[in-house]
Amino acid sequence: MKSLKFIFLFAALAGFLVLNYGFANWSLYVGKLSIPIGHLLSFAALFFAFIAVKEKRKTTLEFLKEPVIIGWLILSGISLVHLAFDLPRYGGYAARDASFVAEGAFLFLGFLWAQSDEDRTLFLRGPGLVFLLTFLYSLTVLWPGGLASISPTSGIFQRIPIIGNYSFIYFSLQIGALFYILLAPRTMKWPAPFLWTLAILQIGWMFYFQARSTYTSILVIIAIVLIFDGIRRALHISTLHLAGFIALIALAGILRGFGYNLIGRGGEVSPTFYIQHADTINPENNLPNVSPANWRLEVWREAIGHWLATPATILVGEGFGRPLTSKQIPGVALSAGEPQGILVAVRQPHDIHLTVLARLGIIGFLVWAFINARIMYLFIRSLRKDPKDTFEHALKLWLFLFYITGMILASVQPWLEWSFGAIPFYIVLGFTLGTLSPHQKITSKEVYDT
Repeated sequence: MKSLKFIFLFAALAGFLVLNYGFANWSLYVGKLSIPIGHLLSFAALFFAFIAVKEKRKTTLEFLKEPVIIGWLILSGISLVHLAFDLPRYGGYAARDASFVAEGAFLFLGFLWAQSDEDRTLFLRGPGLVFLLTFLYSLTVLWPGGLASISPTSGIFQRIPIIGNYSFIYFSLQIGALFYILLAPRTMKWPAPFLWTLAILQIGWMFYFQARSTYTSILVIIAIVLIFDGIRRALHISTLHLAGFIALIALAGILRGFGYNLIGRGGEVSPTFYIQHADTINPENNLPNVSPANWRLEVWREAIGHWLATPATILVGEGFGRPLTSKQIPGVALSAGEPQGILVAVRQPHDIHLTVLARLGIIGFLVWAFINARIMYLFIRSLRKDPKDTFEHALKLWLFLFYITGMILASVQPWLEWSFGAIPFYIVLGFTLGTLSPHQKITSKEVYDT
């Protein structure tokens, strides 16, 4: 049973974090029904984790008593009322739009894994390998012609390549590097120099994907580490980020000497590009091949327009099924018989908070704000209370950085509106709630001896 629940959990996490968008669309076809494989694995992991818990009733009651979970249940209730009207009108698109709430059910999966020292130990050993696989997979972005060109396709609303996608993979690279810095030295037997090298390489390769949210998250990460772990650790984190960036620039310089220009998502890998790219956070500054910041301002205004449409939408939102923006991007036909070159809607405003506001109204937004305020309170209270230089403190600090970095990403990208973002996020957040419980305690000795 222990092996099964571990295998299903980390098969799901590896799929979502490594293959991301492709894995979220990889489906089994039963007649006209498409069943996502990632969800099957996740529910199997939840089933076996629940079966393995000895005190099921007590654990479930503890979970349901947590205010974060009460808030999520309220959001779920509002969503179900909307879906009663929206599913007959919009079909599968309504269910898809509501997934960012429904997938909160996997909070329970993470919570179950925090119920014993042995389970916490297993849970914390798995990410080291998952983040390594993510890093190795991210390197295939340099594959000539792209892995997508040789990949099988699958999908629910449109067929896409299962492999060859790198959606928001820079988040996994950054949070994986922090895992190797803060936790892996105490949970894995890999040599310390190897872990530092992995951290530097992952941070450097994160910069290759040229995401503006990472620039912001670096500053926030350093500030949080400085506040809760002191200047020495903050300098350590800063130095490793700088070393990663220098390593990437050095690699680009070496390749340039052989006549190959290393081109990232938005432009050539060079100090000049990154300075200019950071400047585009200002909506008045633009770069070729880089989406302008004012594009987000436009979709944010459209989402707010949906919220303000009627007194009812202001109060409880418009529900699910309609896109919250008028933007469209090129898509892929669902089957060979359909016309190619179709356009698909940009359904979400690239900000989870505005998604909640437009879909669930001011009532839903206030509940969402309470959920996140409660999570922040639990982290700050616990990090201030725990002694520094302990494994328990390092664990909670990494979980806090995971949460904050995820929320930064979700504030500028539709990360939580996709299963490959939401399910891992909720699993780790559920584990966090179990870990921050005053009844739970774990030390580095327990990790090594179990």
